Amino acid sequence: GWDNPKKNSRDWSLHVYQMILDRKLSLLRGANDIATFCPQFNNLSVEQRAYFWTAFVAAFAYYESGWDPTARMVETTMGTDPVTGKQVASEGLLQLSYQDGRNHSYCNEFDWSADRKLSARDPRKTILDPFKNLSCGVQILNRQIERYGKILIDKGAYWAVLKPHRKDRISGIQKQLKPLTFCQP
Repeated sequence: GWDNPKKNSRDWSLHVYQMILDRKLSLLRGANDIATFCPQFNNLSVEQRAYFWTAFVAAFAYYESGWDPTARMVETTMGTDPVTGKQVASEGLLQLSYQDGRNHSYCNEFDWSADRKLSARDPRKTILDPFKNLSCGVQILNRQIERYGKILIDKGAYWAVLKPHRKDRISGIQKQLKPLTFCQP
């Protein structure tokens, strides 16, 4: 899990878990490389699969934001965000940007017109709302796995943390998932 008692991290997990189940996301079917993180995935119940993905999102969010919902990084190589008119910034738990609302129809909860008046790391910004950030990011992950059939991909990966050459990050995610005994052979 999030190992972050200062925030509503338990609620974040419940949000991700319910979203995966309620929307019957294709994450529940797994991925071609699922055994990298959960060797027993194909033998799990639907609820256990949703629990695995919830833990997976928390684990990789650690490397994206340190579980800080107000984390923000201005990207130096991604150009201008067409929504903000400023340098692209990756923001929130899953390091998303305002342009994701244009690129992904299910990321429509970020409101730049309201957020532009707030300071960069103001927790009232819609993009920094952990639930909105997670809703968008989990669906990006879902779509990415639908498209490529794998969790770890080089070309087309939204998150650098999930690229196969990031062995340090991948082993860190695996270590965080170790307590999921139902995943282990």
